[in-house]
Amino acid sequence: MSTAPSTMVCREEEQNVVLGFCKGCVEHEKAGSLYICGCPGTGKTLSMEKVKLNLRNWAIEAVLSLLIDALDVDDNSLVENVLV
Repeated sequence: MSTAPSTMVCREEEQNVVLGFCKGCVEHEKAGSLYICGCPGTGKTLSMEKVKLNLRNWAIEAVLSLLIDALDVDDNSLVENVLV
């Protein structure tokens, strides 16, 4: 498949679990890790892309602030990528 479909069926529950986990980490200001596994072609990458989009939209809607200490950043492009 050369392009991702605009909608994905049958993975809403899994996406919501991952989205909830990520939101919880942000809201509690705690780092977290999550292991996603499954057979090839079952929608892992597409699901995570959808979660990433939902997280970005959630952060924009929630007007979450991000504090970056520029003195701790060696590469300016890292800051630019975060701000985009």
